[in-house]
Amino acid sequence: MKKRRNAILKEDSILLKRWTLDLANALIDEGCRSNKAFTLAHKARMILGLLGLGVVTFEYEKKDGTMRHARGTLCKGICREFDDYVVKSEKKTEPKLGLFSYWDLDANGFRSFDIRKNITVIQTVIKSND
Repeated sequence: MKKRRNAILKEDSILLKRWTLDLANALIDEGCRSNKAFTLAHKARMILGLLGLGVVTFEYEKKDGTMRHARGTLCKGICREFDDYVVKSEKKTEPKLGLFSYWDLDANGFRSFDIRKNITVIQTVIKSND
């Protein structure tokens, strides 16, 4: 059992590294400098990882240049509305590079942030596995 779990963790780690590399390369293809692209890709991986573990309080720059203070999650068991959310339509839209969604705990709905904009993580509360 322990070997299987370690193999799964290793595979997850490889997939996360691959995803980070793919994001950085896509940002480079879009015109971002190499070192900036890799910094942004690692920051996206870190923020999305934290959102998946619990509640993250953070600030990010909106399209209009103003800052939004947010409390969000991508972790089940934090918010009933998120846990019960069902996709209403199967409308396929092309994902936008660098744009990531999270569940806003104050608005009880999805919001998005652009990893290329200013983002500051203020606090993270990891959900316990009770």
